[in-house]
Amino acid sequence: MTVEPRTLRAGDHGADVTVLQTRLTATGVSVALTGIYEPATEAAVRQFQRGAGLVVDGVAGPRTQRVLAGHSDPRALSQADVAAAADQLGVEVAALQAVIEVESPQDGFLPDGALSIDSWKAYWPIEVKRARVATAIAIQRRKGTIQSIREVIDSFGGAVEVTEWWQQTPKGVPHTFHLLLTLAGQGGELATAEYVDDVIAEIQRTKPVRSHFTFTQGVNLSSTVGPIAYARPLTYARLSLIADPESV
Repeated sequence: MTVEPRTLRAGDHGADVTVLQTRLTATGVSVALTGIYEPATEAAVRQFQRGAGLVVDGVAGPRTQRVLAGHSDPRALSQADVAAAADQLGVEVAALQAVIEVESPQDGFLPDGALSIDSWKAYWPIEVKRARVATAIAIQRRKGTIQSIREVIDSFGGAVEVTEWWQQTPKGVPHTFHLLLTLAGQGGELATAEYVDDVIAEIQRTKPVRSHFTFTQGVNLSSTVGPIAYARPLTYARLSLIADPESV
């Protein structure tokens, strides 16, 4: 089994940093062999990443080190990949780059190297698009938990009160829960039916597989949350929504 090199970043020191500096020098990037990942080494890594077409973040993760050692990686993200993804998602390159630098240990967004966002709509407000990108990793890592549902709703700018079956009086059916879901559209107006459908669909994809849920839609009026009736009848508002096992 191949052992991945440890991710090296500012402040690290040791023999592996010296090896990194030696390899950088061999590629023509000038850096002193100090064994310390100081600003000069970070700048040298950025220079190498830029020349190799990698994501430029100054962090020598496994992918940067593999390329530096002469091994190609078809899953490695390039700066062009980031630019293309930002264009497709409708967000600034800098916003997506921030996700990479903060969330990724230079080993891809997820184990398969992909940034997994289960759904995406062009009409969503830019704030929602940014939040969906920024929370994608955390949601995927906790998928199948109540916490992931909270994070999904938060990324859509909503709030939720979750009542699990054992918290109900009397106790509900095992593996069920109820959501009091509060959403607002742009400018604080009521969320559209399409937007609500998008959020519910994302909850379906994120919830525990065997769990069913009901929900009541609410709206925040003068800081008071309460269930309200919408112009379009929410015919499924109090029905158990069951994920198709074949789609999970």
